[in-house]
Amino acid sequence: MRVLEQARLRIGWAWRRVAARRGAVHPPRLLPARLVLRLDDPDLPGSLGEGKPFEPARWRRELVAISHWLGPVPVTIRALRCAATPEAADLVRFVHRLDCPVTLVTKGDGLDRAACEVLVDRGLERVRVLVGGLSEATGGVAAAQNFIAVRAERAAPLAVEVGLCWRSPTQQEARAVIGWARQIGADRVRIVPPWRAAEQRVDPGLLGELLEAFDGFVWLPRGDRAALRGDSEPDAEPGLPAGRLRGLLPCPVGGQRVTLTARGNLYACPFKTPIAPGGSTPDRWSSAAAHLREIRSCGRRCVHPELSPVRLARRSRDG
Repeated sequence: MRVLEQARLRIGWAWRRVAARRGAVHPPRLLPARLVLRLDDPDLPGSLGEGKPFEPARWRRELVAISHWLGPVPVTIRALRCAATPEAADLVRFVHRLDCPVTLVTKGDGLDRAACEVLVDRGLERVRVLVGGLSEATGGVAAAQNFIAVRAERAAPLAVEVGLCWRSPTQQEARAVIGWARQIGADRVRIVPPWRAAEQRVDPGLLGELLEAFDGFVWLPRGDRAALRGDSEPDAEPGLPAGRLRGLLPCPVGGQRVTLTARGNLYACPFKTPIAPGGSTPDRWSSAAAHLREIRSCGRRCVHPELSPVRLARRSRDG
């Protein structure tokens, strides 16, 4: 029965993704295939919303309502600076108890060996640790090593991905970061572009060289690759002008995933007007038509890492 249930869920997730890529539609015809819980936002414009952050009881109420609404969908917890807090660990445990596959995205601040043990023991299945380089003492370097050490000690089925934050200084250390990640036993390196297109210009020769030299270990989605290679003229807006590709490649987040922030903002796209407040997440999604119309009429092709889900399977010990 467990195998059949997992197969049914995977078919449901695949159908939602296919439907979402055909364009944002009215919520009753399409349910999100992924949930993002955003605990902080140091890398996005705007705020998480107004008022006090959710208390644990509020998070639990929202998650139970979402679970009844969507079933056990994959959940990504974005705790870039606060992953080591008790609140983040409790959230991982509660999501895991709802039978939802749980992924953590973090910059690694405060994630010492003990904090990583707590997260793994509470059901964490995947983690993306963002690293900006090796020359500076960053929390991400130590956190990635700690997660891999705890995984080996616990024999845990934890997938560890290193997110290489692609900025001008980072490019000079890219090869060193990738080599380090392979050496410590990470499952994959994902190149993470900045959300602002004006910051995305790179040496296309270097990018192609890295992807070829580390084929299969370094991952960069096609849309991100085109943006980083400078196929379009950048400006100050998120992503790049979509041009004629827009009609062929509708925004994949339009109804595919929904984000709930620590102060109550609800959205599919962080660059559009949030869905109006009031009521539980399922109730608010039923009135998300205006938000989805904004996405459907958008002329940008975004590459922000939040918009692409973590798709990472733990490699076998023999592979």
